[in-house]
Amino acid sequence: MAEEKNKRKKWPVAVGIAGVVVVAAAVTDTWGGVAGMALSQLVLTILNAVFTDYHFAISLSVGGLALGFSVGVGLIFGIYPANKAAKLKPINALRYE
Repeated sequence: MAEEKNKRKKWPVAVGIAGVVVVAAAVTDTWGGVAGMALSQLVLTILNAVFTDYHFAISLSVGGLALGFSVGVGLIFGIYPANKAAKLKPINALRYE
């Protein structure tokens, strides 16, 4: 009975920590994807000014795919550290990198 009570106490805390890390990874990668798309648009604007015979552009579907890929990669590589951080005791997490 006492073991079950301890498991119930640890579970929401572990999910909370993992959730915070995963959300942070998603937000960071979303902003990274937006910044990458803005930089791409700047480069394409310069290319359009230099090469007036051609028209370079990013379609909406390609932009959405790029943003989705950025967020997906961030979530994939954010879940492992989130689970690892959630399993550590706070004192151990502060002691080691």
